[in-house]
Amino acid sequence: MRQLRPHLTVLRNRNTLRRVLEILQTWDGDMDGLREVLENSAIATPTLLIWGEEDPVVPIASAAKLEDRLLVSERVTLAAMGHLLVEEAPEECARLIEKWLVGLDAHDFR
Repeated sequence: MRQLRPHLTVLRNRNTLRRVLEILQTWDGDMDGLREVLENSAIATPTLLIWGEEDPVVPIASAAKLEDRLLVSERVTLAAMGHLLVEEAPEECARLIEKWLVGLDAHDFR
């Protein structure tokens, strides 16, 4: 319960809980579909992965597997962070995304 304490405000919101339940209803099928797509072709769109080092939902090992299917990617791992990075470290995520997008402008990936 201690790990959830910072997220209780979000989790108490009925819309958040409703959306989480909707996601969970289709989770297995969605993940199977994603795996199938990734096995058939690599993703060419430049992608930034921001991963929480202590993500209990999608372990960091999943990031490595996903990176294998991305032609152009960068991964940033945030220490001591979990799954809800945008809520746990919003300023850090925004800074990383902005820096990455500026870097994309310097390259032509088309």
